[in-house]
Amino acid sequence: MDRLTRKELKSDKFAQEVGHTLEYASEHRKQILRYGGAALAVLIAGWGFWSYRGQQQAERFGVLAAAIDAHIRPAEGGDAFEAERRKNVDSVKRFQEVVDKYPNTREAWVALSYLASIRAEEGNTEEAEKLYLQVIGSGEESVASLARLSLGQLYASAGKHSEAEKILRPLIDKPNPFVSQEHATIALAQALAAAKPDEARKLIEPLKSAKGAAITEAVVNLSAELK
Repeated sequence: MDRLTRKELKSDKFAQEVGHTLEYASEHRKQILRYGGAALAVLIAGWGFWSYRGQQQAERFGVLAAAIDAHIRPAEGGDAFEAERRKNVDSVKRFQEVVDKYPNTREAWVALSYLASIRAEEGNTEEAEKLYLQVIGSGEESVASLARLSLGQLYASAGKHSEAEKILRPLIDKPNPFVSQEHATIALAQALAAAKPDEARKLIEPLKSAKGAAITEAVVNLSAELK
C-alpha cells in the first residue's frame, strides 16, 4: 500500500482511502484474509495523524507502526515459503508485544486483528475466530467493523453460511466510514450465494444502480455466479 502523506490524511480523504481499500478487497475475494491488514494499515495511519499526542500514545503508535511496516514488507531471502513463514513468526512476536504492553488500547485491538489475519492465513481458523471476536467486542467501532467483515468472510469460506450471515448483517444495518452498506451487502450476498441464492439476488438487486467501479464489477460478477 502506498504511504499516505499528512496532507492526504484529512478526514474526508481518510474515509475515501479506506473506502478504496475496501473496494480493492471486493475485487480480490481470494485474497480477503490479507485485505484486513491492508485496511487496518490505512486506519492506523489515520490514527497516527489525528491522535499522535503525548509520550505514551507516541510510543504505542511507534511500536505498532513498526510491526505493521515489517509485516506488509515483502518476505525476502531463500525459499519463498520459508521466508514467508519466518516473516509471520516475526510478525506474531511484534504484534503480541503490542497486545501485551498496551492492553485495551486502540493499538492493541489493531494488533489483535493482524494476529487474527495471520492465523487465518496459516489455516488456524479456530484461533483466528477467537481473536476476531475479541476485537469485535472491543468497542472500537472502526477496527471492530473490519474484524466483523473479515470474520464473516472467514465463516463463508468455511461453509458456515448461517454464522456468516449473523456476523455480517449488522454491518448492513449500521454502516460506518470504514465498512459501507454497499460493501457489507456484497459480502453478505457472497456468503449466502451457495446456501440461499434467492436471498443473495435480492440483496444485490438494489446495488445494480450503485456508483463505483469496484461495486459495479462485484455485483456483475456475483450476478453471473447466481445464474
